[in-house]
Amino acid sequence: MRAPRAGPQARPAERSVADAGAGVRTRPPRRLGDRVGFAWALATAAGWFTLGYVRYRRLHAGASDLGIFDQAAWLLAHGRAPFITEIGVNVFADHVSPVIVLFAPLYRIAATPVWLLAVQAVCLGLTVLPMRALARELGAPPWVASVAVAASAPLLSSAVYDVHPVVFATPAVAWALLAARRDDVRAATIATALVACCRADAVIALAGIAIVALPRVRRRLLWLVPVPLLLSVVIPHVLGTWQTFGHYYHRLGRGWGDLALHPWRLPIALVAPTSLRQLVIWLLPAGFLPLLRPRWFVAVVVAGLPLLLSSWPGIPVPWYHHAAYLVPLAVGGALAVLGRPPAWLRGRGPRSPALALGLLGIGVIIGLLLTSPLSSGAPESVRLSVALGPPRPGVAAAIAAVGPTEGVAAQNEVLGHLSRRTDAYIWPCPFSPGETGRACSHGNLLRRSNRVDVVVLVGPPPVAALRRLGFTSIDYHDGFTEARRPKSGR
Repeated sequence: MRAPRAGPQARPAERSVADAGAGVRTRPPRRLGDRVGFAWALATAAGWFTLGYVRYRRLHAGASDLGIFDQAAWLLAHGRAPFITEIGVNVFADHVSPVIVLFAPLYRIAATPVWLLAVQAVCLGLTVLPMRALARELGAPPWVASVAVAASAPLLSSAVYDVHPVVFATPAVAWALLAARRDDVRAATIATALVACCRADAVIALAGIAIVALPRVRRRLLWLVPVPLLLSVVIPHVLGTWQTFGHYYHRLGRGWGDLALHPWRLPIALVAPTSLRQLVIWLLPAGFLPLLRPRWFVAVVVAGLPLLLSSWPGIPVPWYHHAAYLVPLAVGGALAVLGRPPAWLRGRGPRSPALALGLLGIGVIIGLLLTSPLSSGAPESVRLSVALGPPRPGVAAAIAAVGPTEGVAAQNEVLGHLSRRTDAYIWPCPFSPGETGRACSHGNLLRRSNRVDVVVLVGPPPVAALRRLGFTSIDYHDGFTEARRPKSGR
């Protein structure tokens, strides 16, 4: 005889009432907002914005990279194609960063790179919030996550060095990591879209996150990542990029096909001195604790793979923006160790968390002293002791000498404050080497040399070169050279 079918299940509200009446513990109330976390986020954002803004106002910002995105936003705000004359390509042929379009309306309100500096600082500050939540998920103290983010050498370097959209992706990477540990597919999908909008090829960080993710999010990330990666290659080539395989990865071969035929070049490149140096830069501020969690360490390596394999000389140095979006993974690995120390460390007794915490603290301090703008070895343009001080003599006068609509060629530090125009070139571009004695790194700009109305250079004038270029009015005063043509020639 068949057993009678069970009646309909009680509705959630009915179960909750019944459970409460029976003395069964119900679901805990939803946590209020993380007020302490918001305070940390606000304080760190304000601090980083202050540093970046003061550096900009003291005329230490450069045309690369602040000037690039300043010019792009200004051009988009005026309905023009964002052809960036500092680098000789469309801004989306440099990197696919759709987020730049959102700055166009802001530049219609006020054309100033302060918008870029402010958004970057806010993004860096917001990173604190998902990292504190991740600490709770991993069983680590949230205040440790706050300190690890606020005192992060890579994030400090990013905040002080100009602006880059890949830095905007940092909180979204942290949010994706939190979603991965919670197996929250919806949040991981949204975070992936945000990362891709900031910079399409930065979604490689999500491939790293997939390694430490729970199953559902891992599958979703591995499905989502290839699409932005493909767009990050296709769109720049359609727009005529110069950022080719040979430019960044020539030590791996002549191209992707050559690399596929010689795959052993990958592990060789990963143990090259430049790659190992980058790993130290990334792991030192985390006290090297991710090494105690192999999956987390592998996640960091996979997320940073394009940087580790690159042969471009500007990447394996700690003073710029490149490592910012990897900070959530490195800090996450440290939090994983603090929340659940390895068995051999737990065997040392109750002092084991203090040992791990001490390693993290030492790494944070040494990272700040050696691999951040606080270091005496940092370049002058980003070293805090210099970047927050007065500008180099002649820079302010050179900037003031250029009219708002004039085409200009100038040094990087001067041009960083003259980018809101159609024609702004980093000297010696857009002139040929035969005329200046120095090579312009973007040959396609040579045909635009007649668009330059004024050349401003800090220091004494290269008179012979300027005369060969047709500049008949050459004046050296107030520590800078001002050279003009008799008329525009456009």
